[in-house]
Amino acid sequence: MSVSDTVDNSKTEFANASISWQAKVFNKVFLSTFVKSHMHQMETDMYMDVGKFRRFAKKFDSIMSSQPHGVCVSSKKIAGVHCSWLTVPSQSKRVILYLHGGGFCIHMPKTYDGFVSKLASQLNANALIPDYRLAPESPFPSGSDDCLACYKWLLNQGYSPHNIIIAGDSAGGQFTLTTLIRIRDEQLPIPAAAILISPCTDLSQEGFDIMGEDDGRDPMFVKGAMLQMGKNYIPSSHDDHDPLISPVYDHLSGLPPIQCHVGSTELLFTHSTRLIENIKRNNRPAELLIWKDMPHVHPLFSILPESKLALDKMIDFANKELAKAD
Repeated sequence: MSVSDTVDNSKTEFANASISWQAKVFNKVFLSTFVKSHMHQMETDMYMDVGKFRRFAKKFDSIMSSQPHGVCVSSKKIAGVHCSWLTVPSQSKRVILYLHGGGFCIHMPKTYDGFVSKLASQLNANALIPDYRLAPESPFPSGSDDCLACYKWLLNQGYSPHNIIIAGDSAGGQFTLTTLIRIRDEQLPIPAAAILISPCTDLSQEGFDIMGEDDGRDPMFVKGAMLQMGKNYIPSSHDDHDPLISPVYDHLSGLPPIQCHVGSTELLFTHSTRLIENIKRNNRPAELLIWKDMPHVHPLFSILPESKLALDKMIDFANKELAKAD
């Protein structure tokens, strides 16, 4: 199966009626030329030189970041985890636990502070962004442990689970799901809802095989680089079908309502479709929004009209779920 086999444009109901000219230019001029070319270079040496990837990500962070708006940003250390703590002016009872992406091995703090500030200010919610431990120095389950510790901290601070949204993109989408699974299995209070953006849900070899060999339609990623990211995170002796590594293999019952966003040309496209199918099979509420011709984690790119559209849909979804606690 290739990426081109996964989307039938004539039958799929897209979240966007058409792709904007800004997104077309962004895909072709910036992502394909700047990002994907670096991904090709890193296909063979990423495992040996994560530092090169991090230096590239630092440049990307400087280019794509936006200033936090409507929030105060401070630093907190929670259970040994460095975090960004975003607070709105009001004494809000709402909070977002946002788990950043970055292939399990990078963090772009400027980008995420800017993006999450928009979510927080529009939801009138505080937000916590853990700078969880990164692979390969700290492989599974280090990052997962840090994310769960931050959720427990929010509960200990008196936040009602009915007022908590957990959200994440890419690798952070994986951490969102595994945090939910661990919350359920440890019988902790379940949060109000979760939002996933281009989540990585299957780090098994089968998960990569499903992508096929055709990565030409994805303007950002190449398969080899993604495979190296997964290898960085998973200890060689560990089962890559473990639901805390590949959450698509969990039974996925007992989860809160989930909204998932994915681009139609992403290599990770089937990671979202398979996940949502499995959740619905367990009669749990889940919504899949497919964005026509949009790149991986497109809501983070504020220069795109489709980013604002996606943000609006996230706000509507979160407000609906959080209103149940009001």
